[in-house]
Amino acid sequence: MINEKSKRVKMLPISRSFKNTFTYYQRRFKLIAGIVALPLSFYFVATVLSSFEPTLFWGAPFNLLGFVSAILSVLAIYQAMIDGSEHEIMSCYRHSWQKIGSFVWLALISSLIVFGGLLLGIIPGVILSIWFIFSAIILFAEEGRGSRGLNALVRSRNYVRGYWWPILGRIMFFSIPMAFLSFIVMGILGWLLGANPTDFSRNVGNEWANLFRLVLIYLFLLPMQIAYFYSLFLQLKKIKAEDETVNRISKKTKNWFVGLGIFGLVMPFILMLMVSMLALGGILGFLLSDDIINTLPLRVWLYNNGWWQYDSSYLLN
Repeated sequence: MINEKSKRVKMLPISRSFKNTFTYYQRRFKLIAGIVALPLSFYFVATVLSSFEPTLFWGAPFNLLGFVSAILSVLAIYQAMIDGSEHEIMSCYRHSWQKIGSFVWLALISSLIVFGGLLLGIIPGVILSIWFIFSAIILFAEEGRGSRGLNALVRSRNYVRGYWWPILGRIMFFSIPMAFLSFIVMGILGWLLGANPTDFSRNVGNEWANLFRLVLIYLFLLPMQIAYFYSLFLQLKKIKAEDETVNRISKKTKNWFVGLGIFGLVMPFILMLMVSMLALGGILGFLLSDDIINTLPLRVWLYNNGWWQYDSSYLLN
């Protein structure tokens, strides 16, 4: 049972959550800027090289390096934003490297479980996605085996339980304005650089527009999102400080999550197999129809092997 006291406690107003978010972001801006400088440097070199001859993909190796380092930088931003101490840039990268396996595994199983919920209907998938919203933060903020894998998902669900609607509302209130703002800024940047959003070919304008979009994402949007979610997490952690159910890892809940994950993994293959069988059946039905088969050598082969007896006069002529 959820602690009755925690049920009565309200979360902070959205305006206060925004204020806390900007405070977290401002305090760690220099550290975050240093972290994202690595992947953005690779992307910058790739953009410069591609600007000389876009069709030759000279920047492909640097794009690959930028992609790999960008993944590590995301984990390093989590480490920098959540860890209260002022780590150096390389220290954040080292800590993030130690958790990359756990992070990838957490992302994989949470995606499969949410996808399994979506296959059952949109609503179960949405419920699960909100339940798991703090799982990555728990991985970095709380130590021990209870903060990894399925345990992190269950603990995130325990924190959200009883506050699902407030969390959903706060996420939407944050995400919609941020998406609108990023759309406006990226549109202005694309217009200034002469990028054509309907032109998917590699040209100089699009290359530089993509670079500035990455700068906006890694330097502002992503850290702000992590800081905002962390602010919400701290509120729930304070509210449920005396709630024993938060640390209770229910085996039944884990089994449900495992079942949904397996369902999300297996069901697409079953659906593809069913579609393939239906398509194959349709093709065979077309080929074996009376209007088609009399004009094909296939019927002669079937008759000679004793598999076709209908209208044999055609074959005997």
